[in-house]
Amino acid sequence: MTKIDKQALDYIFKSIKKQPSESFESEKIEFKNYSSQKSLVGDNELVKEISAFANHKGGTIVIGVIDSSDIKKNEWEKQLNGFFCDDYDEVKERLRGKIEPRHEIEVEEYQFEEKYYTLIHVPKSYNYLVGTSSGKFCKRDGKSSIPMTSLEVEVAVKNLHNFDWTAELIENKNFLQLLDLDSIEETKKTYCEKRNLPNSLPTLKFLESLGATKNGYLTRGGLLFLGRIDSIVELLGQFEYRFSRKSKGGRLLLNEVWSDNIWNSIKRAKRYFKIFNESFEIEYKGQSYKINPLDELAFHEAYLNGIVHRDYTLDGMTVVNYMDEEIRITSPGKFYGGVNEENIVYHEPRHRNKGLANILMQYQFIDRAGMGVLRMGLGSLRYGRGFPSFKEKDDSVEVSMQSEYLRPKIFILTANNPDSFDIPDLLVLNLVYEKGFVKIEEVEKRLANISKDPWKSIKRVLENSKLINYIEFCGTNDGIYIRVKEEALDAMEVSRIFKVSTNSEKHVKLYKHLKQFGKDNNMNITKVLGYSQSSSTSNFLKNAKYVVCSGNGINRRWTIQKVNGY
Repeated sequence: MTKIDKQALDYIFKSIKKQPSESFESEKIEFKNYSSQKSLVGDNELVKEISAFANHKGGTIVIGVIDSSDIKKNEWEKQLNGFFCDDYDEVKERLRGKIEPRHEIEVEEYQFEEKYYTLIHVPKSYNYLVGTSSGKFCKRDGKSSIPMTSLEVEVAVKNLHNFDWTAELIENKNFLQLLDLDSIEETKKTYCEKRNLPNSLPTLKFLESLGATKNGYLTRGGLLFLGRIDSIVELLGQFEYRFSRKSKGGRLLLNEVWSDNIWNSIKRAKRYFKIFNESFEIEYKGQSYKINPLDELAFHEAYLNGIVHRDYTLDGMTVVNYMDEEIRITSPGKFYGGVNEENIVYHEPRHRNKGLANILMQYQFIDRAGMGVLRMGLGSLRYGRGFPSFKEKDDSVEVSMQSEYLRPKIFILTANNPDSFDIPDLLVLNLVYEKGFVKIEEVEKRLANISKDPWKSIKRVLENSKLINYIEFCGTNDGIYIRVKEEALDAMEVSRIFKVSTNSEKHVKLYKHLKQFGKDNNMNITKVLGYSQSSSTSNFLKNAKYVVCSGNGINRRWTIQKVNGY
């Protein structure tokens, strides 16, 4: 919460002794006076002031200053009446109980000369409109707080969704003093090397091209990325980071908590990651392979994902919990812009912090195409591990990746052909590894959160030239499967081949046909299966448990039996 500076408040109070208090009221400061704590918490007009400040830019309500109109003979010093609360916590909770939702406010004591005053600090609301418990929404109009019209409420709600906290400008022309000079020099050097630019690129031009400044002013995203710690805390708030490493037995090997700019925090987290991500070697067919417990690119993408998507209007840490069996990265804020646990892989990228995202894109920390989640998946699956898990938990988003489990032969296969395998390819390989087969419905279910068209992705997997010698479609009366071929049993560590019937090929043809057309009749299916008589088709369909029939006579149609929606 950014509060009014005490030095500025002292100056205002000294001036009020000689001038009307009204001249110092603004869109961010309001003066009020009450006879008692009871009259303060019972004043509905005060609640409207809180609503207006929260829906505008935030501000401070100073209690204990008499209105200028009540002062006679220009005795302005009498405006400073003073107001002392018996219980500041009670005032805070009583006021919060009169606003909806219960927006966070701060009530504190302030002393000027011999008298005490009460300050009510109201932060700006970035995620919702703040109204009174009676249903009124207010706005700040210059020095006044007035109710919004229904149209203004509608516009304000739409603006909330488009608001970018990190793109807001910091009104300080001398912004270089707010930045960490070492961070600037390090980032500028790398930035110039990536783009073949001269190292003599002026700092101000570098910051503008990076997106850290706009029209000569520093953005909040720029301060987050390159700012001094004290400047970030003073102007934006305290944003903390934590990296912890626990052994399998629960022993804490590292637990570091820090505040810093994003550039330094990324370097620090990566340094800790490398310390505990020591490589080891495996042997396969006389060749040695070096493997790390976790994929470095997957960690980079997951950590940057947490930083760029976190909600900087909320308190909380960006946390890395690295354990033997998994690594979890948690950041404050829920999913944004229609993204959720189910569609995060294939949903178009949505950035809550567009200004910050642009800086990280310009620096080539993250991809403009939103490929981060896919890279995390590839970095896990190529080790034979599960796809990363994304969950909303306690107003935070948590990303979990396996770090202990390893299937060496999948890693070796993909390491030798790194550009030949996409996520669906690796997912299928992991599903048939050791087991030897997997039902199509299971593959579609797993791909549902990764692909918009799971069936299309499955067909592409079976068409991958690098997998032709490993897996194939097959079928039985019970259903359609992907199985490991006999010549690949050893490579996939399968003890025995999955047996199918002699008419396996017909099952596959039928399944593909119904997937393409949805439903069809006996006559057309007879041609697809290559039977000469429709009676043979009828017997085949009657025994196939994965299809169902609807209608009668010439209206009979066959479709694929849905299993758990697939």
